[in-house]
Amino acid sequence: MSELMNTASTTNTRWQLLTTVSALALLAVVSVHPAKAETDRPTIWFELGGQLERVSAKQELFEPLFIQNSIRAPLWKVTPANVQRAPRYSTGGEASIRFEPAASDWVISASLRYGRSNRKKEGQQQTLPPTLVPGSGLGGGGAVGLIPARLQVANQFVTKQNASYALADFKAGKDVGLGLFGGHATAAAGIRFAQFSSTSNTTLKSRPTLGEIKVKNIFGFNQAYYYPHVYQAAASDKRNFHGVGPTLSFEGAQTLAGKPDSMQFVFDWGVNAALLFGRQKANTQHETQASSFKMTATTKYNKQALYHTAKSDSRSRSVIVPNLGAVAGLSVAFPNAKLSFGYRADFFFGAMDGGIDTRKTADRIFHGPYAKIAVGL
Repeated sequence: MSELMNTASTTNTRWQLLTTVSALALLAVVSVHPAKAETDRPTIWFELGGQLERVSAKQELFEPLFIQNSIRAPLWKVTPANVQRAPRYSTGGEASIRFEPAASDWVISASLRYGRSNRKKEGQQQTLPPTLVPGSGLGGGGAVGLIPARLQVANQFVTKQNASYALADFKAGKDVGLGLFGGHATAAAGIRFAQFSSTSNTTLKSRPTLGEIKVKNIFGFNQAYYYPHVYQAAASDKRNFHGVGPTLSFEGAQTLAGKPDSMQFVFDWGVNAALLFGRQKANTQHETQASSFKMTATTKYNKQALYHTAKSDSRSRSVIVPNLGAVAGLSVAFPNAKLSFGYRADFFFGAMDGGIDTRKTADRIFHGPYAKIAVGL
C-alpha cells in the first residue's frame, strides 16, 4: 500500500515539475519573443543599383577666329558651340555593404558609385540654294553658272567626348532616435573619395567664302577660277580630379504604411556634405592653319599657306572641393529585402579645370533618378 502511495506521489511530483517547467518555458518564450524579433533583424545588407543622371560639366569652347568670323546661313542650326557641348547624361551603377551589429544602434558601411558618358556630335553645313556666279563654257565674259557642290561655302564640325566619375564612401553611423511612427534617422561620419576624368577631341573645318572669282577666256571658252581660303583646326584635352576628405551624412527612413514583420512602404531621405582635398589636372593642345587655293570646278591647283599656329599646356593644381548632396525616394521594404526608387543630386564646386589656355574652374553636378535593391542576411 505504501508503495502505491509512493508511486502516486512520485507521479504527481513529476507532473507538477513538468507543469512548472512548461509554464516557465512558455512565459520565457512570450517574454523573450519581442526582443528576439528585434535581434533577428539582418546584420549584413548587400545593395546593388543603377542610375541615370543629368550632368553639368561646363568647359571653355574651342573657337578660333575663323569660326567666330564665319558667315552662316540663317538655317544653319549646328554651331561649334553645340557640337562641343559636354554629354548631358551619364549612366552607371552602385554597390554597397552595410553592417548593423545585433542589439546595437551602430551602422558601418562601404559604398561605391560609378558613372560614364560618351558623345559624338558632328555637323556639316553648306550654302543652299547654290549661288549663281560667273561660270564656264562657250560665250562671253558675262556667262553665269552655279557654284559646284565641291566649292560651296561650307563648315564641318566633329567632336568626340568621354567622361567618367567614381565615388567611394566609408562611414560609421549611429541611430540618433529621431524617427517617428516607425521611422529612424542615422547620423554618420567617414571618408569620401572622388575621381572625375574627361577627354575631348574636336575638328573644325571651314570655307567661309569663295574668295576672289576670275573668269578667263581661253580659246573661246570661259573658265572660272576661284581663290577660296580654307581653314582647319583641331583641339584635344584631358582633364581629371582626384580628391579625398571627411564626409558627414544624415539619413532617415519614415514608414508610410505596413508592418515591420511583413511589408512596409517607406519614405527615404538624406543629406550629405564633404570637403575633398585633391589635385586638379588639365592637358590641352590645339592648332589652327589657313591656306589659300586656286581652284576650278574640277581641278585644284596650287596651295599657299597663310598661317599655322599651335599651342599646348599642362597644368596641375592642389584644390579643396566642397561637396553637397541630397536624396529622396520611396521603398518597398520586407524583413530581409528592400526595393528603392528615388532622385539624387550631388554638387562638387570648382572640381575641374575647364580652361583651354588658362585655368578656369568648373563645377561638376550630377542629378537624376536611381533604383536599388538590397538583401539582408
